[in-house]
Amino acid sequence: MTSAANAWDLFGAALLAYQEGDRDATLEVHVDGGPTEPLPAATFFRAAPEFEAWEQAALEACRGRVLDLGAGAGCHALALQERGHEVVAVDVSAGAVAVMTRRGVRDARRGTLAEVGDGPFDTLLLLMHGAGIGGDLPGLTALLSQCRRLLAHGGALLIDSADPSGRVQHDDAPPDDDAPPDDVRPGHAPTAPDDVTLDAQAPAWRGDVGVASMRLAWDGDLGPAFPWIYLSARALESLARTAGLDCGVLWRGDGGRYLARLTSQ
Repeated sequence: MTSAANAWDLFGAALLAYQEGDRDATLEVHVDGGPTEPLPAATFFRAAPEFEAWEQAALEACRGRVLDLGAGAGCHALALQERGHEVVAVDVSAGAVAVMTRRGVRDARRGTLAEVGDGPFDTLLLLMHGAGIGGDLPGLTALLSQCRRLLAHGGALLIDSADPSGRVQHDDAPPDDDAPPDDVRPGHAPTAPDDVTLDAQAPAWRGDVGVASMRLAWDGDLGPAFPWIYLSARALESLARTAGLDCGVLWRGDGGRYLARLTSQ
């Protein structure tokens, strides 16, 4: 297996292969210290009736003009267009943008959040473990601040992640006995206690924050490693406060998964 220059080039290549008829196109996700997991390209081509409960909740919460960041093959952007929303769909992968355009996304752009210059937006979407786009704690903190600047008055950022204590158990990361209960009311986040430690130099996995080192593989090429952050809802609430955002949980599911709604303070 050879090394590729850009992980997201491989992602886009897999999406293009599926778009062009390879229904078995599947990426491999290599996690440092963990198993290699398949990621079928078909995941990014689902129609609205195939969406999971958290995705349905996110679409229902969208208002007005929407920015879909890390839009992939455009499944959420297309569903929102059908609902009458103006959608700007952004991805760093040229292949992903090409696929979105072919599928009918009206405004598909290649780039990063920092390169989107025509805000504000009523809703920002960071979905499918969207918090991971931030990479690590400093990166996610900066990303949330950028999102706040692009939000219109009364706008919201919809973002999902998974509590690391619900995903993995490492010897140096004991169970998080203070994890928020599963019956948190929709729209209400648990209050972050004083002992939540958000230390960018902390070990890779703690009770509230985990950073995985991942590599994507496609068609014999293995991409470079990149960080992907997971964090509990209370850790996200703490980071959101530093960015001037309030945080409420809209949905919780198995494996520590949750969907949050962040709004300007």
